[in-house]
Amino acid sequence: MGGRFPLARSAHRTYSCLVMDEDIRFDVYRNPEEQLILDPQVSIPASEAWLYRKPKALASVRQGLQDAAEGKVVSIGSFAEYVDEE
Repeated sequence: MGGRFPLARSAHRTYSCLVMDEDIRFDVYRNPEEQLILDPQVSIPASEAWLYRKPKALASVRQGLQDAAEGKVVSIGSFAEYVDEE
């Protein structure tokens, strides 16, 4: 996808725009040589931000994802009996 994208200028000579992917935002800076520098940013929902502040919890999640990808899983059965339909 090509073309021009609108840039919203802030008071700090920083520009922001959404480009290509709804999950990635680029902050655009102008350096002393007047070149534009693209700095990709992502947003983390507040409800998930705690995980990135807890290194042990994040390491545990990453290990679990790696184990699952490698097929190192054990079935512990269904939790259907605990579902509250109301």
